Amino acid sequence: TLYIDVAHYLRGRERVVEDILRQLPGVEVGSDGGIRVRGKAVSQVLIEGDNLFDGQYTLLTRNLDANLIDQVQVLFHYSDNPVLKGIQNTQAIALNISLKDDVKNYWFGQTVLGMGLPVQYVVRPNVIQVRKATKTYFLGNLNNAGVPAIANLPGLNSVPTAVEVSPIGDHENLESFSTTAF
Repeated sequence: TLYIDVAHYLRGRERVVEDILRQLPGVEVGSDGGIRVRGKAVSQVLIEGDNLFDGQYTLLTRNLDANLIDQVQVLFHYSDNPVLKGIQNTQAIALNISLKDDVKNYWFGQTVLGMGLPVQYVVRPNVIQVRKATKTYFLGNLNNAGVPAIANLPGLNSVPTAVEVSPIGDHENLESFSTTAF
């Protein structure tokens, strides 16, 4: 395991975890959000030791605020099965994101709001709470700008999502709505 204190690599322009990862030595982030360490693909990104997103870690790396991160741990020979840890010979690599102590046990996040003419809107809340026993992450996307609300969710099989089209006004339509709760 390699422990990286991210404070040494911050330049002040980082907005999300992905921006921090791009600055770490030996770490590459592709345009699709895929992460490689020393040329090998990262299979999982954990937050405080828990895998909230299965293989869809770009949900975390492209949405979690960079200012909340204390440390990144590179876990070589990673196994998500604790019984096989140390027994199974694996070449898998995972990253573990550790948060700053002062943000644990509190709700935090960000919301993107946008409006345009003629009558377009985008609302994207991103809220998280990390406790010792539970971790909750809420991502939402409400818009009528033609942006698919569930575009980042294909293959994420253990998270309930809902998509519906329904009228919300005289001539307006709710193009898509997605709620993801963890």
